[in-house]
This record gives sequence, structure tokens and C-alpha cells, in this order.
Amino acid sequence: MMELDLAQFVAAVHAYAPKWEAAAIQRQLTLGPDNEKSAAWVVCETQKNSMPAWTISPAG
Repeated sequence: MMELDLAQFVAAVHAYAPKWEAAAIQRQLTLGPDNEKSAAWVVCETQKNSMPAWTISPAG
């Protein structure tokens, strides 16, 4: 598993957005509540498949 902070994760989702759009991949980025262990996730979907990916910030 690769470690990625929330800002890096969000930046990566935005960086890949044009490639995903060109490949007809829809995506939805969700930012969880800002608390001790915040999270973010993206769900990428095509007509046939769906794939979630997420990251959780370290506590503290």
C-alpha cells in the first residue's frame, strides 16, 4: 500500500481527471469530515465497472 496525504490524493485526482474524461471514466471525489483522521475517496466508473480508491490522514 502506498502512503499519500489528503492534499496529494486530491491533487492526483484532479491531475488525472482529463485522462479519465477522455476515456469515458466518470468520477466522484468525496472529502470526509475534517477531524482527527480525515479521509478522502474517489469512485471511478465506466458503464461496466466501478472502482473506489481512498486515503486516510494519519491521526494527530
